[in-house]
Amino acid sequence: MSTSRRPPIQYGKKSSHFSAITKATQASEIPRSGIISRRDDSDDENHGAFTLPRKKRRKTSDERSDKLVNFHIEQAHSTANFSQELIQAEWVVDSHQMDEESGSERDMEGVNQDRDSPDNNGRDSRPGGSRIYGSARRSSSNSSPIHASPRDLSAIFTVDSSMRSLPSSPSKRGTAKRMLARHRTEPSLGSEVPSTQSVAKPLTKTYSLPSTTHITKAPSPPAPPNDVSNNPQPKPSPHKRTYAKSRSFLVAIPTSQISLRGIPEDDDKLLLRGSQNDLTPHEDSESLQETYDDLRLRWGVDDSDGNIPEEDAIPLKSLTEMRSHGESRRFMDEMGWLFEGLEGDSPLSVRTSSALEILDRMTKAEFMRRAKATDFHSRAWHVLFSARDSSDRILDACLLLFSCLVARDSQDVEELSNASPSFVAFIVESLGRSPSDDVLTLTSIKAPSKPSARLLSHEKATGSQLLKLIASSHIFHDLTKPSVRLLALKALLSIPLGSLGDPQTLSSIVFRVLIADLREFGQASFDSPISLCNIEGTTGCLDLYDKLLLNRDSSQMGVDTSEIPEIQSLVNGLVVLCSRCLNFQDVTEELVEKAYEADLRVLLNVTHGNAAYCDAFRENDLGFLTLMRSLAFSHKRFSVSSKAKLPSESTESERAMDQFCLSLGILTNIIRESEVARTQLRHFTFSPDCRGSQLCRQRCHCLRRSSGITFLSSLYMTHARRTGSEPQSEDLLLASHIAVLLGLLCVNNPSNTEVLLDSLFGSSRNEKIDTLISHTQTFAACYSEILTSGTSNLSRRLKEEHPSSSPSSDPSSVAYEVVRLFRSIRDNGVV
Repeated sequence: MSTSRRPPIQYGKKSSHFSAITKATQASEIPRSGIISRRDDSDDENHGAFTLPRKKRRKTSDERSDKLVNFHIEQAHSTANFSQELIQAEWVVDSHQMDEESGSERDMEGVNQDRDSPDNNGRDSRPGGSRIYGSARRSSSNSSPIHASPRDLSAIFTVDSSMRSLPSSPSKRGTAKRMLARHRTEPSLGSEVPSTQSVAKPLTKTYSLPSTTHITKAPSPPAPPNDVSNNPQPKPSPHKRTYAKSRSFLVAIPTSQISLRGIPEDDDKLLLRGSQNDLTPHEDSESLQETYDDLRLRWGVDDSDGNIPEEDAIPLKSLTEMRSHGESRRFMDEMGWLFEGLEGDSPLSVRTSSALEILDRMTKAEFMRRAKATDFHSRAWHVLFSARDSSDRILDACLLLFSCLVARDSQDVEELSNASPSFVAFIVESLGRSPSDDVLTLTSIKAPSKPSARLLSHEKATGSQLLKLIASSHIFHDLTKPSVRLLALKALLSIPLGSLGDPQTLSSIVFRVLIADLREFGQASFDSPISLCNIEGTTGCLDLYDKLLLNRDSSQMGVDTSEIPEIQSLVNGLVVLCSRCLNFQDVTEELVEKAYEADLRVLLNVTHGNAAYCDAFRENDLGFLTLMRSLAFSHKRFSVSSKAKLPSESTESERAMDQFCLSLGILTNIIRESEVARTQLRHFTFSPDCRGSQLCRQRCHCLRRSSGITFLSSLYMTHARRTGSEPQSEDLLLASHIAVLLGLLCVNNPSNTEVLLDSLFGSSRNEKIDTLISHTQTFAACYSEILTSGTSNLSRRLKEEHPSSSPSSDPSSVAYEVVRLFRSIRDNGVV
């Protein structure tokens, strides 16, 4: 190939120069936005040719060639790689020019035949009726076309000498396959592409290309390599478009194409290996899926029985737990603004209103349910207690109401008492507060007698709001008048005994409060009805004192002589309260029933093994009368109710049975500790139908009176007769217990023995004594068995009657002493 002078380009009816440029344009993907393309489906050979509509005016070959060259130059300038496209276009033109110079006569003859053979209509005989742009327009005559001198266009297509030395052997593959291989869209052609470093090109708008399957005569040679060292690598465009202007998706990459996708070799090793070249596409996609054995190995299914270290174990949370955690977070966020209002720098009115808002929400069951799932109680107590002022009586009442609302759940109050030591200490301190400082009591009084007891306007308004909150919470009876002391008692009763602190200190405080409350009952008129507005507070104080008495040990059983006046005051108040409750029994009121039972339990505990309390009870004028009336009244109630079958009547019978056992236990404690009481009971007379009127206040004046021993003998015979038909009934236990009591009355007292044997039924003296011995032995055996099992109601009742566990005061040991006494009387006639 000579490079000194480029031979001139011959423009004919079918210019090889134009064909070369057109083919180069198709191969190099030059945009053809300005070229009008027509396709004739009937001619596959000319399929995709570029044609222009015919003009009315004849144009010379030079004009058409100039416009054609200028047009393609402008189109080449619009591409991103202008220089590369021009190089490829000129290389194609030179190669075709050399082919024409070599004497390709066959091609030239075909061109001349096509040019000189028009059809009958005077048009081109080619199918489709289209002409290749650049061919000479056929004239009406048969004259040959005028060949103008070609222009030298070598300056436009200036190519480096190194670029012209490339091999000109065309590739055997088609143009479409070369384009697919260049864009790596056909995996099978990727291995034939030389591994040259590709330069990133900015993606531009693409257009649909005409079919290139007809171009087989002069295929484009492979693109010349670019000098990467001279041309800097351009930065990728931030705006990228996918191939064919459609969204791309992640698909499984075949293992055979991993190296072609630019995946590093290290990452290639992580994929499943296999025969990359031998796998079909279906088998290649299946090779990417893990087998069942691989999944079991990766997830450790076979190693699930092993012990997982605790530090590596992740705590599992159910959906309910996560939802509860989120709900708790939202709940505490809602309460945050209320806690902010209780800070110390807030005004007193803001702190008070925030405290009332918290208490108002705590009266709702749904709020308490959500608060139970969080640390609300502990945090709220800390904030409320910190906002408290020493002289602020309103916030003190709010704290006590908060304690009572928390105390409705035993678990919550136990957690709060253990977490906050100030919780119990503050309640105990509030228990001994004077009624003159009770803001709730002063609020309910319309006109206080003392000017110092009057409240300020804002205190009275806040106290009224607190009373409304207490009424809406239903923590007290509707007839009860709330007070600060009542709130403190309600909270202390719900706290476990081990969390109450020093029991001795608390017992002394409760002892003084109880005496003050009972004194109010003694000062009232004997015939006047009980004030139900204050009896619930007295009942709470009795329950708390009974709780403390059950926890006392043997070292606390002794009584100091300086406490005897206070003991006498306490016993007198207990006796008066019990007597007034018995007078109120005609109207079955729940508040009175609870106060009556609490009074009997306290009397039972203070008289057990304590001679000072027994002497104080014996010296009281109403002592034996009240106790005998209690035995007669409760015995009559459970005897009548035991025959009923309704559930409510059955519950009433059990309650009356408890009251009868408590009264019988109190009398047993007093008779055992005091010899004087044994003689005093023989001279005491009363009627079982006595109502305790004003005439019978100190002594019963009713008709059909009898001694106390005779009354106890009648109770014994009543239950002893029932044991024959029902030997395992509760009548047997009651008859056995009364037999022990009758035996204690005979200890060192022959007069009581004679009165007892005369009042019993039987044909002979020994027979009566044998019956007493039999029931006393039954009581000892039954008591030991019940205490051992501890699963029946009788066990609970006997433990209430005899809470002490010392061997000398064990009822079973006392019963065996009574058995020996009766045997001595039977055998020797000696008491």
